[in-house]
Amino acid sequence: MVMLAGIARKLRASRLRWSVEPVELMAFCPSCKTLQTLFLCDDRLMATRRFTQRKESIYHNCGSEKPCRLYRGW
Repeated sequence: MVMLAGIARKLRASRLRWSVEPVELMAFCPSCKTLQTLFLCDDRLMATRRFTQRKESIYHNCGSEKPCRLYRGW
């Protein structure tokens, strides 16, 4: 499981410093088993209807109390 804190900074470190491209992550909901690609920009979740960010975690809107597991996108 990948922690959200600082992940965008770590992945951007390998790119050019002036790049403002969003970072691609895969989010897996442990309750309903949904798998979806999400994008982070400056450690913030880009707008989506099915996922929300609370502090350092991302949650699916299925009602799960457990945060989603995050993996690097491919």
